[in-house]
Amino acid sequence: MRVVGVDGSPDGWIVADPRLRRLTQVRHLSQVEADLIAVDIPLAFPDGGEGRDAERAARKVLGKRASSVFSTPPRAVYDARDYEAACDVARRLTGKAISRQTWGLRDKVLDAAEALTSGARLIEAHPETAFAVIGGAPCQWSKTTWAGLRERAGLLEAEGLDPASFKGTTGRAAPHDVLDAIAAAWVAIRKHQGSAIRLGEGPGPIWA
Repeated sequence: MRVVGVDGSPDGWIVADPRLRRLTQVRHLSQVEADLIAVDIPLAFPDGGEGRDAERAARKVLGKRASSVFSTPPRAVYDARDYEAACDVARRLTGKAISRQTWGLRDKVLDAAEALTSGARLIEAHPETAFAVIGGAPCQWSKTTWAGLRERAGLLEAEGLDPASFKGTTGRAAPHDVLDAIAAAWVAIRKHQGSAIRLGEGPGPIWA
């Protein structure tokens, strides 16, 4: 069974194959050939402004890094034609507008939704939560710092997924995007083995 981890990048997606120790790029998730894909993107949506139970559960795990979990808006927000229209929909459904950063996820959110519709077996992962589970506590340093990169690479190495052993093409992906894809692969391995932690009681959990 082939399991992979996937994280977004400026060129689409970075795919980490833990068995082959291979990194590849794809434009769309439907191009990923795997039996189980753990991806760092929302796969479920709340009905209104109450948010997702999975996101609340992930924030509890993350403690001081809880802000790394974005609040997913209702699906109708991402179906809007542009940012201004999306804010109007969000205000109507949740009482507040969305951020530019949330809107910036639109193409990837819709790409994941399309892949699910086409039959891809996707599970949602949140790499920062995965790192907290591996280390038993939230990471000390930001993932965009040198100390943070070394901290997270060390956690993956301790789990048998040394980032230095992964080869391939990563394009314009930032170093932390690559580490996040490998962390998602760790989640996929655990889900396949039956040892992953489910965060959230309702539909659309986050796994770690």
